Amino acid sequence: MALPNKFSETEFLQDVFKRLQNRAVTEWFRDLGSDEWESEIKTPRGQYRTACTHKESDSVFDTLLRIEAFKRIQEQEKYENITVFGYPENEINFSYAPQILLYFSQPSLDVVEDGSYARARIHFRWKGKTKQNISNFDLTSMANKIKSIFAKDKGGYVLHKGKKFARYNHKDQGYQLQILCLNEAE
Repeated sequence: MALPNKFSETEFLQDVFKRLQNRAVTEWFRDLGSDEWESEIKTPRGQYRTACTHKESDSVFDTLLRIEAFKRIQEQEKYENITVFGYPENEINFSYAPQILLYFSQPSLDVVEDGSYARARIHFRWKGKTKQNISNFDLTSMANKIKSIFAKDKGGYVLHKGKKFARYNHKDQGYQLQILCLNEAE
């Protein structure tokens, strides 16, 4: 089937982009409302959503600015309010088993329906290791093991935070977990 007589590649591309971009923007800012949401600039998130929502009248330049703004807002919000606990290097106390902390964040496109953007922290004790018997080699080996399990290039781990609360305790191995899972099988 041939293209219409007055077919414009640019307009067609912008129309496709508008559908894709606005779907992603609506999903990212769904706490403000669905597609029927009216633009507002009274709140910071309202300002961001207004700035990122593609309009039919946008020029190609406006479209590019909206893409860049959305990328920056996503990156900024991913790293806001992440709590990192630590000690100054000279004050680390390994009188107990060393603790391994892992941080996870969930892409907004993977959010469970009726859920919210998820961040998670998991930590466990490294049993059998103390200040006296832990080495840089041990730490590097553990870091590489964690990286191999969660690496993006190997499929990684996609965080799906559910609403069912479960506990897993295995103190001999250093686990005392509280998990929000999607279902009982998980």
